[in-house]
Amino acid sequence: MLDLFPMVRETLNNKVNMVRFGTYIPSGKLPNGDTMDNEEVVVAEIQDEFPEEEYRRGSRITAGPIIAIVIVVMIVTGLLFYLFSGDEVNDIVILAPDDVSTGDDERYGIEVEIHITGGLRSVDGTGKLDILLGGTPMHSRDVKISSDSGTAVIDYHDFVTENGVYDIKFSMGGRSASTQYTAKMVPHALNLSLQNQQIDDELRWVAVISPEFIYPNGEGDPMFFYSRDYDITTRITLPDSRVIEDTQSMWDWNRGNKTLTKVAIPLEDDLMGYYTIEASLVNSHVNEGSPYRELTSEPGSLRQYLNRAPEIDEILQPSRVRVDTEATFTLKATDPNTNSEIEYFTVTWDWGLNEDDDEDTISQDLEQFEVPEGTSTIRVKHTFREIGTHRVAITCADNGLVDEDDPQKHFQKYDMVVINVVVTLI
Repeated sequence: MLDLFPMVRETLNNKVNMVRFGTYIPSGKLPNGDTMDNEEVVVAEIQDEFPEEEYRRGSRITAGPIIAIVIVVMIVTGLLFYLFSGDEVNDIVILAPDDVSTGDDERYGIEVEIHITGGLRSVDGTGKLDILLGGTPMHSRDVKISSDSGTAVIDYHDFVTENGVYDIKFSMGGRSASTQYTAKMVPHALNLSLQNQQIDDELRWVAVISPEFIYPNGEGDPMFFYSRDYDITTRITLPDSRVIEDTQSMWDWNRGNKTLTKVAIPLEDDLMGYYTIEASLVNSHVNEGSPYRELTSEPGSLRQYLNRAPEIDEILQPSRVRVDTEATFTLKATDPNTNSEIEYFTVTWDWGLNEDDDEDTISQDLEQFEVPEGTSTIRVKHTFREIGTHRVAITCADNGLVDEDDPQKHFQKYDMVVINVVVTLI
């Protein structure tokens, strides 16, 4: 490209050197051959010294505003970049969820912590949290992000349906990240059994109720962390057809002992006969749509004859006794249910005395003998006042009743043996 500046500069110099301030030049030809109208008058004084220096000075003066404009444009551009790039989400990190609990260390849900990196300014806004099990959506919620981070506390019953690995995904600004949580607090079955257990130095029948778990990857977790959220209902039908029903949490059944993973309920087995026991469980940790929210015991019910009468094993007696002379009898018995020791023997002496006498068929000469603790054998003494063959009824009972509302049946829970005793004169 031709450099025109020198040509222009030379023409201007030639023209301005021809005029002076206040000088009139009539129309006509200029010394360089150019023409000029009469009306053209140059009124500015033109200095012909240092024309190039003046040109350069004028160039520097006009560049200042240009530089200022460039600086303003840069500032505005940076400000706009700062304002509009702050909400940009570049990366999302989700920390592994932690179980959260109340002050009693009873866990009730999980806490998800989210961190975001964005532009020059911190990210504020709302993102979407989704929880899935095997690709099936289980729960969704909005999570507020403030200054590049946010947290969400989610109750177990909001998303848990069974034990397993749950995928947790968070999305915001076209970006997403995921993590996992393994649920372990869902029983799959409720076992029911009857056992003899030592309670207060005594063997008692108890109904044992035990939740059973199937853990992901075989990794278990102590269930006592969730004992307040397992409500167990027991239904016991007594031999007299009365029904006792009770609902408590595992915490209450076990009297606040968080180390127990079973419920053992002593049966009030003073009554002899058949007892029917049933149990069920409601797990408030899982959502209402879970097939494991309500469990019925396996088996559905147990029926057991409890508190059987004791059995007389042996009676040692003299073959003959003398009238008006004290005789010794040895009585031995056992309790087949081992729910308590033998408590007492009752002996009806002279039962059926003088059978030939219709008016004196049964004697009311009855005695009750307590059995010393730790044994089931006693020795009793009796003096017969009549000669002849005496029929003696011996009964043995433990701690039970047939019907506690009917005193006449108090001694019907027994074993009875009738023996003959020959009483002679000498």
